[in-house]
Amino acid sequence: MLQDRIPPIGFIASRPAWREPYWDEYLVRFDNGQWHFRKIFVIGIISMYAQLSRDRRWYYISSMRDGTLLGRVGQPKMRKVDSRLLNARFSPNNRYLLGTHHFGGGLVLFDLQRGTKRELVPEIEMGELSYYFYHFGWYPDSRYIWYSVPSKYVDPDYVEPFYQIDIRTGRRWHLSAQEAQALRAAWGVIEERYAVFPWSWYEESRWVYSRDRQVRLRVVGPLWQPDPQPGSHKLVLEWRNGRSEVLLERDDHNWTDIKPIDVTSNGRWALCVAYYSWNNPVVIIVDARTKRVELSFSEAPGVPYIHWYSLWFEEVEK
Repeated sequence: MLQDRIPPIGFIASRPAWREPYWDEYLVRFDNGQWHFRKIFVIGIISMYAQLSRDRRWYYISSMRDGTLLGRVGQPKMRKVDSRLLNARFSPNNRYLLGTHHFGGGLVLFDLQRGTKRELVPEIEMGELSYYFYHFGWYPDSRYIWYSVPSKYVDPDYVEPFYQIDIRTGRRWHLSAQEAQALRAAWGVIEERYAVFPWSWYEESRWVYSRDRQVRLRVVGPLWQPDPQPGSHKLVLEWRNGRSEVLLERDDHNWTDIKPIDVTSNGRWALCVAYYSWNNPVVIIVDARTKRVELSFSEAPGVPYIHWYSLWFEEVEK
């Protein structure tokens, strides 16, 4: 039956181009045992941040030396949209790109449809090269964003304030402590694909949602445990109605960590990256019905360097 087949898997991978420092970037598709490759860009910078929009039409990269570049898949060149190093996320509806300056915070919004750029929140003048950026994220409707302002210094008494912005009107308001906590706990809101959130959230927010946000794939367990203990990691499938089931446990496998990447809307297939050491990741696909790893790979033929966070199941958008 068709639903018993592993759905097509897509990802970005790269390989060295004709000369340094250039790299060829490919959209790769694996479907029913066949590999398909589409060259999308030639990149001449070493990027620190990069992301492909969920509809696979836009791609952004950012580096300390060259700033932030944006390209439309299918067009040969990327264009520079900001001179700064921006850590950014595309909106759920794929219309916007929202970023924060790596060395000064603030928020800048790019409207991909109109080709405009707007500073939502000005960056902070740090006075020297300092690692400092805002935390932020998209709400599912792509109209509202949340953000928080970390302390510029090590201050154990500092309470990070949270705000919300309506990007259509520009209206901004402060969130209470209860509202900020509710934001973190709300189903379908916090997801790393659409957010840059505080490091303290990662261990308790290691999940991804299906496209219709009815299913969540979650990892329960500590971050980066060099010597994982039995039962320390679990891969769990959760439904919005409260139902859940364990797909895999660390007791049955020898990874040191596992990261959820995507889950199909029917909850049948789970896509993850398992780490057997910090520099030895492997893509795995789990069948929720059998609770078995049905496919695994660490590279694509001829294009060895997989972008480990840019993988997805190719489902029809709902």
